[in-house]
Amino acid sequence: MLRRPNHSLSISHATKPARWARVPGDIAGCALFATIATMTTEQLQNQCELGQEQLMRMEYLQAEQTLATVEAVAWQGRDFDTLSRLYMPLQEARRQRRQRCGEGTVRLDLIAQNAADNLDGEHLAVQFPHAQLLIAGWGTIAPALRLRAIQSEQGLYTETFLGAAYPTQHGIVAAIIPVEVGALPRPEPRTLEDLTRLLPFGTILLPIEKLPV
Repeated sequence: MLRRPNHSLSISHATKPARWARVPGDIAGCALFATIATMTTEQLQNQCELGQEQLMRMEYLQAEQTLATVEAVAWQGRDFDTLSRLYMPLQEARRQRRQRCGEGTVRLDLIAQNAADNLDGEHLAVQFPHAQLLIAGWGTIAPALRLRAIQSEQGLYTETFLGAAYPTQHGIVAAIIPVEVGALPRPEPRTLEDLTRLLPFGTILLPIEKLPV
């Protein structure tokens, strides 16, 4: 777990408004979401039952996908009965998945050093099939997003934190991005204050030498 250092130059939080917030729940499969989106409340409750059965069978990835997809649909429809039923098993599925990931390799230093430093998602998936990783492309979260997609497609116990590397007056920093976003600032030399203002709300900035190896 990344913790906040005490000195002001080691970490900075971006302060954009809450418009960056997403609807709760990650949709792992578009086809599954499209199917569940047309279901009645009773059918959504049946999907909750399926997710609980998958959880009891220790099928944590499948349970999370089922329950997170139901969550997204129920949230859009403000179906609070379904939401109240699914949150505890969804929380447990995610806890178990993260615990499994943490039992593998932990690397929080996969950070691009310059524009030519290419972090390839396919290569990283082969190298780290069971892991917790911080991956920071040069001014982009694309490598981390690609690894997340592979994890979902292949059912890997790999948890990937979204990161982007930026040059600053204090050296290269890793920006840990809290949500998936489309556009990030270009990786040009800036002050920490200027970079903070350009990044999504909740972003954490850490000098790469402060990251655990």
